[in-house]
Amino acid sequence: MENLRELVYVINQNRMSHIELLNTKKHSKSKVNKLFSAISKGDVNTDEEAFHLLYPDSGSKSAFNNLKSKLKEKLLNTLFFIDPYQANHSDRQVSFFEAHKDYAAAQILLAKNAQKSAIGLLKKLLKKCEYFEFSELSLMITRALCLHYSTRIGDEKRYNYYDKKRTAYEVITGLEGKAEKCYAQIILKFVNKKSPKPHLAKQAALFCEELIPELEKCTSYKFHLFTALIRLFQYTCTNDYPATLPICEEVIGFFKDKPFAANTPIQLCYHHQLVAYIQLEDYDNARQVAELSQQLTQDGTFNWFNNLEYLFLLAMHTGRFQEAYQLFSTAIDHKRFSFLPEYVQEMWEIYQAYLHLMIDLGKVEANEEDRNFTPFRIQRFLNSIPLYSKDKQGMNIAILVVQILFYLQKGKYDLSIDRIETIEKYCSRYLMTPETIRSYYFIKLLLVIPQVGFHRTAVERHTKKYLDKLRNVSSEFSQQFHKIEIIPYELLWETTLGMLGQTIIKVRRQKSE
Repeated sequence: MENLRELVYVINQNRMSHIELLNTKKHSKSKVNKLFSAISKGDVNTDEEAFHLLYPDSGSKSAFNNLKSKLKEKLLNTLFFIDPYQANHSDRQVSFFEAHKDYAAAQILLAKNAQKSAIGLLKKLLKKCEYFEFSELSLMITRALCLHYSTRIGDEKRYNYYDKKRTAYEVITGLEGKAEKCYAQIILKFVNKKSPKPHLAKQAALFCEELIPELEKCTSYKFHLFTALIRLFQYTCTNDYPATLPICEEVIGFFKDKPFAANTPIQLCYHHQLVAYIQLEDYDNARQVAELSQQLTQDGTFNWFNNLEYLFLLAMHTGRFQEAYQLFSTAIDHKRFSFLPEYVQEMWEIYQAYLHLMIDLGKVEANEEDRNFTPFRIQRFLNSIPLYSKDKQGMNIAILVVQILFYLQKGKYDLSIDRIETIEKYCSRYLMTPETIRSYYFIKLLLVIPQVGFHRTAVERHTKKYLDKLRNVSSEFSQQFHKIEIIPYELLWETTLGMLGQTIIKVRRQKSE
């Protein structure tokens, strides 16, 4: 009762400000609720659309800005009352939300001099944080407890007890911060460009030399997670995908032994296995781990979209184009798609171009009401991918290839020649490396097409040597095969041959589409 009396005193002594919570049932006709409803339903996506909806008779812009601020304030206040149990969260995720709310409450109580209530809450919270390995919160809690038992109580025994914990958590959080920083430094240079970066593998190896010896001493969730990501990156950077599989098994075993559900690191390992199996063209195992990975991802999260992307690529690599179309629609139609980083949305734009090609070839049946597949315009497509158009040894290869194939499919031979001739120098300048040699040979195949007048039999005869070389280069050693080759080149070449006839085409050159 003493703690309750203290809490009641704090509340009564501090005038309650009116907490602005979002209530969509009460005052449902208010402009705040109308704005919330319009955004929820997707009726408005820009300030201009919202302004014209709420102020059709040309209202005040300042009034509209105040309205947005009021809605934001209500949403932020309501955020603290969300029930984490309603969503499909693991026990660790639920505890993470609750722990941060409880810690904030304890800090407010300390500031209001409600020491007994605050310290009782912190001691209880520390047990939860230690169980779920929330190291940073544990450090902050032990700091507060050390301060309490030294400056206010003068209890040396309890101070020493929490000081020992504080010292331990300073070491743990230091290692966690180091591993997180190391991972951020290497992944930063990889996010917007998929071209080969062998120097990053060396950097990752150096980081591993520093971090791996600490794994046995520090068993924390966060330290093992980021160290595992660096270990995996070290091998994916050098296309050594077989080496990633045992690391994944080791890390999965470590996190499965935790007393709580460690879904995120396990799902990330399944995802790395999925990438490896696609790269190694082991599609049966790829499908199995894809299903395991999908079970551990929450709908609409970044990892959910990431896993869906590889399910899409798995379908494209195995010629299940209709399934790929359905997966694409699931991703692109999701409400949270527009919140994804620009580079992720651009990647889906490239995938969409390949699906457009499959639709034109009759290999995919699109829904007639699908607004994502209006008539394809190459220039519009190019304008939508500014990042990857600069990725010369990466996704720009896929962009160039799909342009050429579209021109061939539509019988625009003059434009296809222009694009093919343009990439001839590109081919020798950017693709003469072991990591991109498959792309080099595929473009060599394309270069032959106009040389023999688009005649299928002649093309097959003159491209045999390049096709044999392509087939002899394992996808295992091709940098980012699983993404750059959205459709494996051998399968894509069969599709390309299907666009050609048995008539020699003499082309009158044009320079515009």
